[in-house]
Amino acid sequence: LFKNIKKNLYNYLRLRNFGNKPPDFKTFYGGDIWSRDNAYHQGTVWPFIFGEYWTAKYNISSDTDKEKVRKEFIKAVQPLKKHFYEENGLYAISEIFDGKDPKPNLGKGTMQQAWSVSNIIKVMIDFGLTGKEIEI
Repeated sequence: LFKNIKKNLYNYLRLRNFGNKPPDFKTFYGGDIWSRDNAYHQGTVWPFIFGEYWTAKYNISSDTDKEKVRKEFIKAVQPLKKHFYEENGLYAISEIFDGKDPKPNLGKGTMQQAWSVSNIIKVMIDFGLTGKEIEI
């Protein structure tokens, strides 16, 4: 399951809400209101879903694998940490990003999206992380 998710939905530091192969996949979120609305749920990547991915992966892991998942999360969250501290609004995580290779990390939608930040904090709490492990 997680291999398939990572192959089709996982994108650098977050997850798409739509696979990148269907004909309706949108690589770019922008333009007029129609273009933006049309792309919003057709492949846009969401940091909020990134947190849900790691929560699910952790919850179905055996007790012996939970530490491995925590370490994988610490590594995977580093680009979001960089975005939080250095890109597109300090101390913020954007709502969404373009659907295809969103480097550089130009955030789209709401610049300071509460659910993007809060879900990462929730994952850290659920994983028993204090922030020192991520060097916050």
